[in-house]
Amino acid sequence: ESTVYSLFANSTNDKMLYLGTDMGLIVGTYSHGEFAALNHFNEWGDVHSIASDNSGRIGIGTSHNGVYISNPGKTLEFKHITQKEGLPTVNENFIFTYRQEFLIAGDTGFYKIQNIDQPKCIKVENFDLPSAALAKVPVSRAKQIDNDIWFQYSSKDENQIRKDLLTSLTMQNNLLTENNKMLHRIKNVNAKGFFSDSNHVYISTNAGLYCYDKSAVPKQSLFYTFISRLSFKDDTSMVVT
Repeated sequence: ESTVYSLFANSTNDKMLYLGTDMGLIVGTYSHGEFAALNHFNEWGDVHSIASDNSGRIGIGTSHNGVYISNPGKTLEFKHITQKEGLPTVNENFIFTYRQEFLIAGDTGFYKIQNIDQPKCIKVENFDLPSAALAKVPVSRAKQIDNDIWFQYSSKDENQIRKDLLTSLTMQNNLLTENNKMLHRIKNVNAKGFFSDSNHVYISTNAGLYCYDKSAVPKQSLFYTFISRLSFKDDTSMVVT
């Protein structure tokens, strides 16, 4: 038996299913309640992400073996993309699509693939990430929701202890910038995936399921400070609230 990390239905063939497991990729068909495997790619290792671009190619992201992209019209033939093609590392590359084009979230930020027939990976430059440091830290679990990109990233606090945080970027003037969705309030969880409907975003994590209401608007409230006692001494003044 295998652990299934990701499940993807081919938009151009609704009977074709791709299963990402801890042993690699399984490609098969689903019909009348039964799944029939067509091929196993067991040498790929853990497959955590599967996506499709505007041409119908299937992209596969692995935990330690780079990225695989299917050849046009050939669901069982894949190109292998590694450091030779420009990936900064073959470890934990999470593939997704933004505006119907493949993007890869990895150990040092976001990358895109140029000329898939002869692939070359280059770093995305029009992302204004939440901090300069974020451009060099691991990002993963990325997903386009509406016109935004939601994702998880890892950072370190002042004590050099790793922490996992969530954030999202939105496109403004051809520049992706961090928006104010207050996702930083969800701390120290390992995101498994983002899913959405018309009004909500559901965040699957190791600590349970979070639901984000996209229609909610933060309430504006005044901040009051009440002074209850003043104390004056020779060389100091103390305010107690």
